[in-house]
Amino acid sequence: MKLSGLFNRLMSRIYPPRCPYCDGVISEDRLSCDECAKKLEVLPVCSYAMGGVPCLSPFPYDPPYSDAVKRMKFHRRPSYAPRLAAQMALIIAEREKTDFDVITCVPVHPKRIRRRGFNQAELLARELASLTEVPYEPMLRKTRDNPPQHKMNGFPEKIKNVRGLFKVEGSAPRGRRVLIVDDVITSGATLGACARALKNSGASAVSCVTVCGQRNK
Repeated sequence: MKLSGLFNRLMSRIYPPRCPYCDGVISEDRLSCDECAKKLEVLPVCSYAMGGVPCLSPFPYDPPYSDAVKRMKFHRRPSYAPRLAAQMALIIAEREKTDFDVITCVPVHPKRIRRRGFNQAELLARELASLTEVPYEPMLRKTRDNPPQHKMNGFPEKIKNVRGLFKVEGSAPRGRRVLIVDDVITSGATLGACARALKNSGASAVSCVTVCGQRNK
């Protein structure tokens, strides 16, 4: 058995596949459990990150979709990534939004990686790259461990919180169309800051995809 296959089997025992929407254990070939499959609706959200960068999301930022993202991030459910990324891939294909050359993700500061154990955006991006057969490359670095955006009061404070936060590693984006992956978009400040860094480093176009998007009220 190859080491990669052994690793995957070990990880599946540590982190068994679970339905992202209720957290019940499911088989490897399912996107959700039977009960959730009857209730789920793909309600695409088309929004924009700061700077007018387009973002596509299969689900609104409402339960049970938002619950799935929160459990993945805060309750150590990395096994959600393949199923949530599959929904992202389906909506990209449905909307014919495959005009990108490379996939990257919103980075997490090393301190948070040590606390959480993984970057949920990177897990989603790697799964999406596999499904779309578009290469994944880590292009961005977070320069400081800033406070979470949800703790900021108002959009101006959120913009200030991410100003100068992201740096591009090398010249990888130059002349390429980049798709940025994250778990959610709400204000769009974080994704907008990432997009700005990539464009300033020569990316020819930048778009975004997330699991959940904030609907207009």
